[in-house]
Amino acid sequence: MKICLIEPPVPFAQPEEQSYEQNKYLFPNISMGYIGAVLEKEKYDVDIIECPGQNISSKKLYKIIEEKQYDMIGFITYYFDAEFALVNLSRVIQKIKKRVPLAYIFAGGYLASLCPEKLLSEIVGIDCCVIGEAEMTCLELVQHIEQGKNTQDVLGIAYKNQDKIIINEPRHYIENLDELPFPKRAFIHEKYPVATIISSRGCYGKCKFCVDRELYSKNNCFKIRYRSPQNVVAEIEYLVKNHQIKKILFCDDNFLGNSILKKQWLKDFCDLMKEKQLNIIFRIDSRANDVIECKENISLLKEVGLVCIYVGVETFFQEQLDYYGKGVTVEQNIKAIEIVREANLQLKYGFIMLQPYTTLEEISKNIRILKDLEIYKYSHPCQDLHLAGIRRLFAPPGIELNTQLKEQQLESDNKFHYDFVDEKVGLFYTIALEWKERFNKYIPLYYLYNKAELNGSKDVVKQLINGNEEIKKLDLMFTEELCQKILNNEISSKNDSYNLLVTWEDMIKDIFYSYDAIRSLAM
Repeated sequence: MKICLIEPPVPFAQPEEQSYEQNKYLFPNISMGYIGAVLEKEKYDVDIIECPGQNISSKKLYKIIEEKQYDMIGFITYYFDAEFALVNLSRVIQKIKKRVPLAYIFAGGYLASLCPEKLLSEIVGIDCCVIGEAEMTCLELVQHIEQGKNTQDVLGIAYKNQDKIIINEPRHYIENLDELPFPKRAFIHEKYPVATIISSRGCYGKCKFCVDRELYSKNNCFKIRYRSPQNVVAEIEYLVKNHQIKKILFCDDNFLGNSILKKQWLKDFCDLMKEKQLNIIFRIDSRANDVIECKENISLLKEVGLVCIYVGVETFFQEQLDYYGKGVTVEQNIKAIEIVREANLQLKYGFIMLQPYTTLEEISKNIRILKDLEIYKYSHPCQDLHLAGIRRLFAPPGIELNTQLKEQQLESDNKFHYDFVDEKVGLFYTIALEWKERFNKYIPLYYLYNKAELNGSKDVVKQLINGNEEIKKLDLMFTEELCQKILNNEISSKNDSYNLLVTWEDMIKDIFYSYDAIRSLAM
């Protein structure tokens, strides 16, 4: 029984030959890694092919499939730009089916879990969708195929029976995460020794835009599950000793927490990291209120390698925070940013500048607060909040906000699944996208900072940080001026923005060419 798990190629101008070198795909998909590890533990032959991360074009992928003649092939799916993802996946599956017509094809991940009916009805060739937590479902599915059993009684899948789509009963969630083997990693980037780890699954938050919350609900799981500190540190130790990993990105929805249990977990984790003396740095994600509650724990984490915290800020308007179901206040957001800054840690932050009801006045106020906080001085060099004007809410099918938009008759067929109520915000967004095209020619790429940081190139890192700081500040200033000009009716169409765009692009260009390291690395 030969099994292949695939992250499909991303088609661009020439999808058959597209190269993915020098991109953001620095580490493997951890979800596929867990599935692969569970199957290998049961002695199954498993290959994982991650086309973007391993720089595998469509043409090369089809050649591998034809040579290996797999019995089962699984695809990971994402929620972003669902319609585009469907077209891409359909194209790939059709070409693969020509090469292995008898292979059993299944899809998992966000899109397959949240919209199984859409996948099964629109893509020819998919035998089933795996819904929610996939490890045990995939194992049972493989066992059924191998033994010639009918797969229609497997829990946690959806399939098509003639013209009818059947969604089976959900599979119970995995109670003890320590029972899972460490994930199989399809590759470790030789130039960027970075790995991702998940130490927990779930979050107590009720953010209405969160796809992870909906994903776990498919297994009727509404609680947080933790791996033991011993298990997590053992995986870090394995990665350091076997793959020379220097940096860990924790992918937990919320690494911190205000419960007594979680605070003890954090203390035990720090004690073990000190005991093992693992020379790594790491990044965590957290809710703003938990940064405040865990201030003392943050100091301990910094002692064992913490260098960066991602905080889900989203907005500085309480009405918007309530609309998102964040369960935090504006004051808590600002306090969390201050704590990270005072701890001399790098800050990454989630921000949603635009949603269906956003007004230009709200955009202007959010920009002013970001400027007042001098956020550009403290945010991580890879922080993708530059281009503040295009930070837009995603409301894919399957999440609570999408349901609300349907009820309010605001749902649209664009990739964000809604339009703006205020037409001036729509104009602002159109111009901001044009700004993105101009801006991206000069902003240092993500991989440049990682390369310089991990290679210990301190002078280059310093130049990248200084350049990013100046460029991010200018971006906020441009966004603020654009808002004001639209509000004052000085700009009423995209054509009216040409002179403004050129003026600010020249400022970005001047900064870009003033830093030798940025220019030489990016060109």
